Amino acid sequence: MVDSRISKFAKVLVNYSMRVKKGDLVYIEGSTVSEPLLREVYKETILAGANPILFPHFDGINEILFKLGTDEQISYINPLQYTFQS
Repeated sequence: MVDSRISKFAKVLVNYSMRVKKGDLVYIEGSTVSEPLLREVYKETILAGANPILFPHFDGINEILFKLGTDEQISYINPLQYTFQS
């Protein structure tokens, strides 16, 4: 069961703050710690008729990259994420 405060917050974010409407492409990004909110924002985005794209982040993933990755891998920019953030 989702905390009603999280549901209300997601509704405010999607419908008031972002004014998401039918056909919008919505980039949703966050850590797994915020999974309940990410799920609710995703749900509200669907209800608004928009198209959500969810990019979750896992704890400790950057540590693996920085410890084991080459300079080339560390400086690599994911073209999908860059498209949505620029």
